[in-house]
Amino acid sequence: MSWGFSEEVDTESFRISRGEFAKADSLSDFDVVFIDPGGIDQLWTDHLRPQSDGKFRTNPEDDRGLARGMENLFRARREEVVNLLEKAGGTIFCKLRKPGRELTVLKRDEKEEFNRYSWLPDPEKELIKGGRAIENRQGKRLSLREISSPAVTLLNDFKETVSYEAVLSNEKTSDSQSFEIFATTPTGNVASLSIDRGDGSIVFLPAGVELEVSGERKLLEVAEKVVRGGGYFSPSWLDKYNLPAEKDIRNELEKIDREVSRLQKQKQEETKELRDIDVLKGLLSSRTNYELKSSLSRALEVAGFDVEEGGSGIDLIVTDSEKVNLAITVGANAEAPVDLDPYHRLVRGINELKIFENKDPQGVVVVNGFGAEDPAGRGDQLEEELLEGCNLYGFTVLTAEEIFGRIKEIKKGSVGSREGLIKLFENG
Repeated sequence: MSWGFSEEVDTESFRISRGEFAKADSLSDFDVVFIDPGGIDQLWTDHLRPQSDGKFRTNPEDDRGLARGMENLFRARREEVVNLLEKAGGTIFCKLRKPGRELTVLKRDEKEEFNRYSWLPDPEKELIKGGRAIENRQGKRLSLREISSPAVTLLNDFKETVSYEAVLSNEKTSDSQSFEIFATTPTGNVASLSIDRGDGSIVFLPAGVELEVSGERKLLEVAEKVVRGGGYFSPSWLDKYNLPAEKDIRNELEKIDREVSRLQKQKQEETKELRDIDVLKGLLSSRTNYELKSSLSRALEVAGFDVEEGGSGIDLIVTDSEKVNLAITVGANAEAPVDLDPYHRLVRGINELKIFENKDPQGVVVVNGFGAEDPAGRGDQLEEELLEGCNLYGFTVLTAEEIFGRIKEIKKGSVGSREGLIKLFENG
């Protein structure tokens, strides 16, 4: 249960007690509890063998008291957690780790499951959902909330070394809970958060908080602020005792938070726009079919077409309200002209559409030969046999550079640019 504080850590403000999850004193005896749930599942994995599907199961009737021991232990820990949070206003710091290996206790009429988070009270377990809302994600890049919080300060101080191994995918919580996010991953998953319960709180920090002695002291300083009500949460009656300028400061902070929120939203929008631009420019630099297909798909969506995956060798099916009906295959090569492959796939795919779906779309082959070179200096981007075959079947052959030019005009808002792109697909 301990975070492994070094023996050298010494503080006049705290008496530090270390213990294992199953053997430590009652959690409600403490002001602050640090829990690393990583070893909790060893309470059963050290005594049971996994079954053929890799899962751990047991039966109370023949496991020599293991199941009953787990039931009693977790029930007691849950009660202690509630008392610590609601009655004592304490705080629990917990590393957000992977879900771990569950234990299923099989009974006659029901089954009960235990996991690394079974010590949480029911509302908090609903957030975690038995570990199922926690996903295995590894990384080091964290976006910290722009709020005044000891936890955020701690993470910021060690942002160069902090890493995460799990994230919370479900950000929703019940109306009766206060849910505060401290850090997210680049994709928006939650890597650090806190949950209010009564006057106490549970604070989840990234699992990769590996602290040296100086860092451990900082963590203890955070805990001290929580205990003294100077950090996270304070009793409701404390609001009656205000200091001069407190209201003005709080109002100003609210304004700053709103401005930060607005700027963050604007940043997200601008970042998305820039990401789209990078994808569109990928038309020119695509070296593989996958890259070219991805960039082309996004470019056509930007142009207002309906784009979907094709089948039988066709890469994209493109339609819109103007009766545009295209079947597209792509071909990319980093250092040479594009060969016959996209032509053969397009012939096969359109033949199957005619036979099985009674459809006859316009066939289009989009190529990006010599994709590693600047388009201005490229030679012929496709082999002569590819062009001859497409002419024979009435397919349109286009380079990614030609499409990029049309998309550029559409982004500028030039009159007739979309219609020009349609004519390009139809006639080359």
